[in-house]
Amino acid sequence: MQSCTTHFYYQVYDVQSEGLDSSDDMVLYSNKDCKIIYDFWSEAGDMSFFFMNNTDKDIYIDLSRSFIIRNGIAYDYFSDAEYTSSATSMAGASASLAKSYTQFGYEFPMWTPTVVARGAQFTATGAVAKSVTTKEPKFICVPSNSAKRVVSFNVSDYVYLDCGNKKLNNPKRASKRIEYTKEKSPLVFSNRIVYYVGDSEDGVSIDNSFWVSGFTNHSHKDFFYQRA
Repeated sequence: MQSCTTHFYYQVYDVQSEGLDSSDDMVLYSNKDCKIIYDFWSEAGDMSFFFMNNTDKDIYIDLSRSFIIRNGIAYDYFSDAEYTSSATSMAGASASLAKSYTQFGYEFPMWTPTVVARGAQFTATGAVAKSVTTKEPKFICVPSNSAKRVVSFNVSDYVYLDCGNKKLNNPKRASKRIEYTKEKSPLVFSNRIVYYVGDSEDGVSIDNSFWVSGFTNHSHKDFFYQRA
């Protein structure tokens, strides 16, 4: 981010959670069915997570009942959207191969009956355009004893400034850490997940809650030196 001058600096959040194990590299939630691993260290914070299935049955995450909640506002994982992608590829075949395809009813527009007469020494090539429409899945299946990465939202896309505090907003070194309690935190967020184990119709609900407990501003040089 950038201050009112041309100096660049970085704002690093400190995040705390309830009922989760944490280290410098990750935050971990676990129960008898699964483990959920978060790694928030990225620009704007990344709520994407690894879901590890510890059971001998498939687990189905119900995206239509799962949400990210930031300062009381819920954001849907599932939007029932459709996505269309297209691609063009080159195709080719010898005359004898083309003949065998036409005999079994697999007609290709660049191969005509006159071109692919039996015994002809000819290779046909052409461009094939395909358009594929994909519907967003309502469930994510995590196979037994395996893991999947679930893509989520950013934690925050804004910074906290104090225009009357030049040392905070434009530090030569790391600024003094500003601290918050959970009740006074400017950002409280949670990941609410509902999943089913195997054929069970009883959903299991998980609510992993976090809050920003403080932040420190770093100069560009100090930030990369500290991370190194």
